[in-house]
Amino acid sequence: MWSFSDHYTSGKYVADGTWSDTARSQQCGAAVLLRRMAELHQIEFPDQPRPTAESSPLVVSYATAKSSDPAAVKRAEDLQRWLNGFPGVFVKIDGVPGGKTSTAYKQVTGCYLPGDPRL
Repeated sequence: MWSFSDHYTSGKYVADGTWSDTARSQQCGAAVLLRRMAELHQIEFPDQPRPTAESSPLVVSYATAKSSDPAAVKRAEDLQRWLNGFPGVFVKIDGVPGGKTSTAYKQVTGCYLPGDPRL
């Protein structure tokens, strides 16, 4: 399921009914493939609700570099975690509220982050 991801280190069936804790799979796991397909909007999961702005979003200003202020970095990471809670939204939690974070914010709320040049 998770081969080719950070969630996998080793373990696989090496023959019918024979499990090895140390063997490493050389095939991409199904969960990794499904995640990437969802990121590319090639598939959707019908049991998941569409993103809405019903809950209160965190607001941070657009930036292309990580702030030197640890509190600002934490707010950006909190925003990215919040955005990742919506189906079909996948942003890296890196504390930089740049283009991809702003695009995800627009998908959820209908507008870009304050300061985004696309405004």
